Amino acid sequence: MIDGLEWLKLVLEPMSEPRRLPSGDWRQDAAYPEPLWTNTAAELARRVSIENLGGFYALQLLGHLNTEPRAAEIFAAARWATTTRYHASLADASRPIEEGFLRRLRFWRDAQAPEQPAALPAVWNAFTRSEAERLGDIEPWLRAHYGQRPESELFDWIDYPGFDCGTMTLGFAIFVHGGELHIWSRAAHAHK
Repeated sequence: MIDGLEWLKLVLEPMSEPRRLPSGDWRQDAAYPEPLWTNTAAELARRVSIENLGGFYALQLLGHLNTEPRAAEIFAAARWATTTRYHASLADASRPIEEGFLRRLRFWRDAQAPEQPAALPAVWNAFTRSEAERLGDIEPWLRAHYGQRPESELFDWIDYPGFDCGTMTLGFAIFVHGGELHIWSRAAHAHK
């Protein structure tokens, strides 16, 4: 079970990563280039099917303070606000700086999805609170997790372990892609 989220009694399944995130639109999933996500808005616009009229794609990076209003808007726009039939899985990063997340939850819907005891806004609120309690001040947590400075250019950018070029904070993200939803906690660097 997930530390701090036990009371939600979610039915969790093993984490699996789809080869391609399905959009739910038949033409998008069957005929358009892979992957949908790319580095430029112009390229992304070319990759969205002209027959995809109701698809919802979003990546929102959020700070740890007062994320509930923005998260509620995204869940409502993506039609996840009241959904209780979904699959859920959890992953913890072994190398959170390099992997880009601390803890990630994946949700997806299909005809076999179980009835869950909580809608996603309640899961989001519990997740953000439990991560803040579990991790506390992220800088000491990262030092305890990594120990000595790992050999990676990423650690140069954040001036590990002193963080003298800017504070590390706890942040969150919501990624919606068709019928898939991912939420995760992340170490965010506030560069000076």
